[in-house]
Parts: sequence; structure tokens; C-alpha cells
Amino acid sequence: MKILVTGGLGFIGSHTVVELQNEGYEVVIIDNLSSINTSRPPLSTESTAAVTKCLADLPHGVQKMSEVFAGKVQTSSNLAEVRSSETFVEIHVSNRSFLESDMEQTQNYCIETGRTANAEVSVRDGYPGWEPRDQSPLLGQTVAAFEANGLTPKVEVVHAGLE
Repeated sequence: MKILVTGGLGFIGSHTVVELQNEGYEVVIIDNLSSINTSRPPLSTESTAAVTKCLADLPHGVQKMSEVFAGKVQTSSNLAEVRSSETFVEIHVSNRSFLESDMEQTQNYCIETGRTANAEVSVRDGYPGWEPRDQSPLLGQTVAAFEANGLTPKVEVVHAGLE
């Protein structure tokens, strides 16, 4: 499996790349070298190992396909951002799902992964579970508006967020 690592030439990125390669992943690196600060002390070996394991263990990508809407993603997780400073590494994960229960399950897994790495974990407002409804009033009004103008709308379910 291919994995894209942005910032893969920096201290944490390069160690992450090595660990991913050791696990058998094909790693593609993109790095503009803009954030390399050679005056900053590197993370300890133990901290680097904990961050690398946490990143490897966090879910990323499709977690579950819909059983109701063929070929559609039901639940996904996005390893959205990794930032570091002299005193901490911050990892942001964004989850989304049709079902609130899947959102909670994925979020709980992320929380447990962070705690296993001895990280301070905080949860901020995220996307609510949003189950598609083929009989919603808004959809009915939209279809009626199209048909009133002699058009036939193509109605599809998508797995997306409004950022």
C-alpha cells in the first residue's frame, strides 16, 4: 500500500518514513523544507517511537462501506494534520459517517490510541453523523423544482464534509 508523507524529510517525518517502510509500506515523500528548524532540539527516541506508533495506529481512510447505499463510504477517518513544536506534537484527526454510532466508535478508537501513546487527548466539535434520507422534505422540494422546469434530477448519496 502506498502512503503519502508530507514533511517526510524533517526529523519526525524521516523517522515516520523509516517506520512505515519497515512495516512494508511504499512511502511517497513531499517536503518543501520550509519548516525545518535546526535550532530546535529533536524529540527523544522514546517520544519519536510513541508518536510514530500513534500515527501508524490511528485510522486513516475508509473504515466502513455502506450496506444500504452500494459502493458508498459510510465511515471514514482522516489523519488531517500533524504539527510539532519544541514541547509537543499535535495530531488532528477528522472522522465522518452516515451513522452517529460509527462516529462514536471511530472517535473512541482514536482516543484510546492516543491514550495508549500516553498522549493528552482532547475532543473538539466535529462532524455529526448524517444519515442520508431518500424521503426528506428538502429532497422532495428540490426534485419538484427540477421537474417543474422539465428537468429530471440525478439524486446521489455522497460521503463528504462541508468545511
